Amino acid sequence: MDETERTTRGTTILTGQTLFAGVARMVNLAILARLLLQVEMGQIAILAIVFGFMQFFGALGLNYASPLFVSEYEEKKSMGKIKGFLFKSIFLILLLSFCLVLIVPSIFDIAFGWAGIATTLVFLVVIIGPLSSLEVFLDSFLLARYDFTRLTLGRIIFDVTRLSLTVFFVLNGFGVAGVLTGWLLSEGAAVVIYSGFAMRGLKIPYEAVAIVPIITFSIPNLIFQTIDVAIQSIDRSVLGFFVGVDSLGVFDVILRVLLVFSLLSISISTSLFPFMTRQRVRLETSQNYYSGMTDMVHKLVRYVLIVLSPLAIISAINSRSILWLLFGSNYADYPHASISFSLLLLTYTLWGIVYSIHTVLRSMSEARFFLVAGALIIVIEITIGWFLIPLFGLFGAALTRTLYVLILFVITYIKIRRLGILRLISLIPSVVRIATASIIAGLLVFLISPIGLLSMGFWLVVAMVSYFILLFVLKEVTEFDFKLASSILPSIFQSLLARIKTRYFSYKQKELIEDSSIPES
Repeated sequence: MDETERTTRGTTILTGQTLFAGVARMVNLAILARLLLQVEMGQIAILAIVFGFMQFFGALGLNYASPLFVSEYEEKKSMGKIKGFLFKSIFLILLLSFCLVLIVPSIFDIAFGWAGIATTLVFLVVIIGPLSSLEVFLDSFLLARYDFTRLTLGRIIFDVTRLSLTVFFVLNGFGVAGVLTGWLLSEGAAVVIYSGFAMRGLKIPYEAVAIVPIITFSIPNLIFQTIDVAIQSIDRSVLGFFVGVDSLGVFDVILRVLLVFSLLSISISTSLFPFMTRQRVRLETSQNYYSGMTDMVHKLVRYVLIVLSPLAIISAINSRSILWLLFGSNYADYPHASISFSLLLLTYTLWGIVYSIHTVLRSMSEARFFLVAGALIIVIEITIGWFLIPLFGLFGAALTRTLYVLILFVITYIKIRRLGILRLISLIPSVVRIATASIIAGLLVFLISPIGLLSMGFWLVVAMVSYFILLFVLKEVTEFDFKLASSILPSIFQSLLARIKTRYFSYKQKELIEDSSIPES
């Protein structure tokens, strides 16, 4: 199996697991939204902000260092150094995480004292921090080693455990504390499972590694991640402060649905990160560096669009129905909830493109760009949010997020153009065809107007099948797409795929011949 096929299959496995995780989290969210009050969902949103900061601060950016250093050590057959990297990283994460356990409670009172959250809930979320940091690092370690099977198994166990335990504790009357207890136990289970998987194949002598170059690489990535989490949290905090915790609860439910889109784009981009880093290193020694990088970025952005666009556009056209079926009238009929959901669905498609390009920039060690761009976006977000959210409430928060994602896209595009890598205009025909197929598929569901959850699920599947058929009709499918499909699909489908490919390209060739035979006027 060559590297492209290995990468494609691994990415497909993780994308499939991400879809499973998305469905599991959607089910979990739908159940919790019906069992808990909107104010309680708002409190969970605030605690999740603290949880997010502790998770990535505690990981010290070592989750970003894994794909780079572990890949290099494997390339050099230095398995002892991989073990050394694993042990030193775990020690540093535990040390920093326990420091955060002591610091965070006092900071919480200053930042979120207005929310009226009980001290016991803060205590619970603080305990989760170290476990979550370890889980994030070990996840990235397994990804760096391309151990897709065990990584996927571990993620599935984590998602199922989290869903089951949170619902169990809430049903037994524990409320928000029950949700946090479910988080705590599922993170602990993930750390135990991932630790066992990480040690497989490392029954070798420990070999010391130089930690300074690792920290030098990880700290800028930690700062970037901190800025990213801050950007994701500011509009939520401002909304809760000005409008109320109940409005924050509705907004957070919408954002958690959108997390599925984030997970898909993150899954595709991060699973390809080690591959892109190796490709970039190889291209640096050739004369085709810029054309090679441009081709790689084009393919990555196009596949993110192919995956996210239909999901976003179909859901945006049917936003109220989806909110009503999943969470009930309290969310579907909340002021500006449906229009905010539709706007953010489209926004997260753009965010997926931005994230995919950022993955390429990270492989090029463009740390300064992330620091400058992130700091600028935070200032812009606070300025816009402070004006729009008190004025428009929930819709103001959605507008704030849309505007800063759009600005971040413009900044990212300018940066990538200055590096001479990406000419986005060449992707416009693909964008038009993908958007057209997505809109037609979305209108299909809208006109049918399914009235039940199972009916909606069935027609969403029909819409996605229609979307892929339309990509063929609109001639968006390329020969490289068939190559990827051949790497993904089991052998039983290979003959069918070959026949489809032959007929499709013979039809396109026939059209080209007919077009060339028409004389010019």
